[in-house]
Amino acid sequence: MNTTPILSLLLLSGVCCVACGGGGAQASADADSSAVAPVAPKGPKASVSPQTNTYDATIGAHKYVVSMVRSVDSIAPTVDDDFDQRYYDNLVAVTISRDGQPVFTHTFGKDTFADYLDDGQKQSMVLLGMAYDDELSGASSLVLTAQVGEPCVGEGPAFLVRVPVGSQTFRIERDTRNAADVDGYEAEADSTEQ
Repeated sequence: MNTTPILSLLLLSGVCCVACGGGGAQASADADSSAVAPVAPKGPKASVSPQTNTYDATIGAHKYVVSMVRSVDSIAPTVDDDFDQRYYDNLVAVTISRDGQPVFTHTFGKDTFADYLDDGQKQSMVLLGMAYDDELSGASSLVLTAQVGEPCVGEGPAFLVRVPVGSQTFRIERDTRNAADVDGYEAEADSTEQ
């Protein structure tokens, strides 16, 4: 007599009993109980992973190093997506050195770009990240790109951050390289200096 099918059935029914809570008197006592265990609310999630990027550039006779560290902003208000999942916003700490000497430091958050965001975007979007743009950078300024968008979706307005060489100031403008930004956010030509 072949016992393999019988053992398999017994093993499968044992797994089902364990998965269903074991059945028996305890399961029926739980079913009769009117107390419902509270569901623990899910805490905010990181909208993107922490990241460190370093870019090397030579402009004229000078060597530049642009360092960017993206981290979770646990102090800024969180944002909710369309599925009621809550996300932390992000910060990007930028350091630019020229010939080994720091010449620019600033920490960017979504609030840095607030003049370009409507109330809905401020509540539903996060600072996704920033990068150095070698093609747009030149003798007068280093150019960084920034993206604000929906968590886990990434769609939203893009920006250029122009850092004049040798200055602690910067100027923000919408990235107008596309006819219109993603999701119909029309590109604007105005800019703000900080």
